[in-house]
Amino acid sequence: MLNAEVADCEDPRWLRGLLAIAHEHLRFHLAVGARFFAMLVLDRGSPLIGVGYQTLSVPVPFSTAARHGDPFRTVRPAS
Repeated sequence: MLNAEVADCEDPRWLRGLLAIAHEHLRFHLAVGARFFAMLVLDRGSPLIGVGYQTLSVPVPFSTAARHGDPFRTVRPAS
């Protein structure tokens, strides 16, 4: 993408949404072993360098039934 600063001046929310979509698309393709690249071409002094475009967080805490044991131990069914 060239001239991203222009898009940012006109509609910063749109540009950040586009970056978030490209980011997620890239992660999906890498996870399944495919390649997808998006390139954002910026000047060294671009105001976009360091700007956040997506905030990620863990939605819920992870819990396990194995309170005092190994949570990754396989449990064999009773015979």
